[in-house]
Amino acid sequence: MTDIPDLSPLFAPFTCKTMRLRNRIVMSPMTRQFAPDGVLDGAVDDYYARRAAGGTGLIITEGTAVGHPVAHYSRNIPHFYGEAALARWRAVVAAVHGQDGAIVPQLWHTGLSRRRSASANPEVPNISASALTDEDLSAEAAAGTARASDRQRRPAEAMSKDDIDGVIAAFADSALAARDVGCDGVAIHGAHGYLLD
Repeated sequence: MTDIPDLSPLFAPFTCKTMRLRNRIVMSPMTRQFAPDGVLDGAVDDYYARRAAGGTGLIITEGTAVGHPVAHYSRNIPHFYGEAALARWRAVVAAVHGQDGAIVPQLWHTGLSRRRSASANPEVPNISASALTDEDLSAEAAAGTARASDRQRRPAEAMSKDDIDGVIAAFADSALAARDVGCDGVAIHGAHGYLLD
């Protein structure tokens, strides 16, 4: 007979400074792309509230774009800036809190991974932290269907100090917006080849 692990710690409350969770069950972020032009559609409130009602202590939202011109992966990624987008997030936060859950947005800047052809401003080049990388320009790459030999690549231009300052300000503004709409904290995306990675 095998030993059954003690799972009771998962159901114990957790506190870190001002964040208080009813348990230690956390929903990881999952990109959903249900935000036409960056504003969440109406079904998202219930989507997140159901997870909290089901017992999730902390929800980390899908990736949300900070307010920088080329932070967005596509037109359907939710923004975490702008009056319309933040009004929808305020409703989502209220729905999750109504189910005794906590919620934090995952803030991101997709850098060279931005799908230019699927963005609202495809004429604006992506940015990179380094000129040692390159940008994939092919439409097929944006769709994920290009063969490596068919890809069109261009060396990236390193970000200027103004670019860096703009990205920092965009993250700071979105973190303040998270506080203002009632979120319980923020998660900063720093993986998958996105800008901070």
